[in-house]
Amino acid sequence: MSVARHDIPADSADAPIPYTLSPAAEALPRLAATSVRGVSVRVVCPGWCVTDHAAEGVAFLEDVHHYGPRVQLSVPLYGGGTGSVMAAHLALWPFAAVEDEGRTYLAVDPDGSGEVNSLYREAALAFADQLAAHAADIRRLADFVDATPRS
Repeated sequence: MSVARHDIPADSADAPIPYTLSPAAEALPRLAATSVRGVSVRVVCPGWCVTDHAAEGVAFLEDVHHYGPRVQLSVPLYGGGTGSVMAAHLALWPFAAVEDEGRTYLAVDPDGSGEVNSLYREAALAFADQLAAHAADIRRLADFVDATPRS
């Protein structure tokens, strides 16, 4: 026996259901696919992660990582151009076989070499305070700098 639905207009029965993200849906974990030795693996990806997991293709599950957007400080170089003084990004290695497994940290590369120091919350906040104090010192020095260079 079939039951007719009288509460849905006949012309909207095949219409697409409107899609919106609710705050609850935005809180759901994002899933990403990566390849571990050619085998597709689903990974829960934090909302801040910008890593293209599909393009990675790693050899071991321990190599799967999440990186946030890079925040970089550049300075003008003598003779033109700019150089990277420091870069930082969020990082998480969810399957790493070390004591910090599954802990998100701030990865700081002080000189653009690619070698990073891992700072957790208290150290990252102390580092941010040091940067703010350094910026205040530079601002104070700038008060003594001539406004326009000579041609």
